[in-house]
Amino acid sequence: MQYEIVIPIEITDNYYNFGIDFWLQQLTATNKETNKDEVIVSLKKLGLSLDNKIIKDYTIVKQKNYITIQMIIHLPILHLPILKSKIK
Repeated sequence: MQYEIVIPIEITDNYYNFGIDFWLQQLTATNKETNKDEVIVSLKKLGLSLDNKIIKDYTIVKQKNYITIQMIIHLPILHLPILKSKIK
């Protein structure tokens, strides 16, 4: 299953190497000038929570006025009990 999250935020060209910090639920990037990771946006403040146990792969695409997180989700198969019905 593929999902896409669009985050409306304006990002300058001073950032590269975008990533997701799953522990702190933040979108981070490296600043070209200081060469240090910085928090771009807190996913918690946007009401989002991403789980790296079910996200198989993701790509972050930076546009001028927004960031898109494209994800491939792997949902485990649920083991439901088989219901037996009586046939009359």
